[in-house]
Formats: sequence, structure tokens, C-alpha cells
Amino acid sequence: MRQIAGRSGGSFHVASEADALPDRVAASGLAPRMERMPRATRLWERYGFLVTALVLLGAEWVLRRRSGMA
Repeated sequence: MRQIAGRSGGSFHVASEADALPDRVAASGLAPRMERMPRATRLWERYGFLVTALVLLGAEWVLRRRSGMA
């Protein structure tokens, strides 16, 4: 684990050093940063879209039945 941490620019700590970690993080000078992660939304999780799609498909089916195309 020490080798992996060293190669990636990180550091390795054991559990007995846990109390010192907040001080080490503060001393590192790293500023917190916020990243926005895109969130994928499935279409069927949006009930408004699902209901609208079903209503439109149903309306098309009714219109085809009435015009003799179904």
C-alpha cells in the first residue's frame, strides 16, 4: 500500500496515526473543491414523461382504429 500511495502522489497511514490526519490534511494546503457529477436519469423514473408517452401512444392507437389502419 505504501508503494501504491507513493506512486500516485498520496500517502500511507496506519490506524494508530488516525488522530494526526486532520492536522496533516490542514497542513497540506489543499483547498476543498466541489465537482458536479452528471446524474443519469432513466426516462421511466420520470412519471410525467411516462404518462405523456402512454397517453400519446394510446391516442395514436385509437385514431388508427377509427380510421381503419389498425
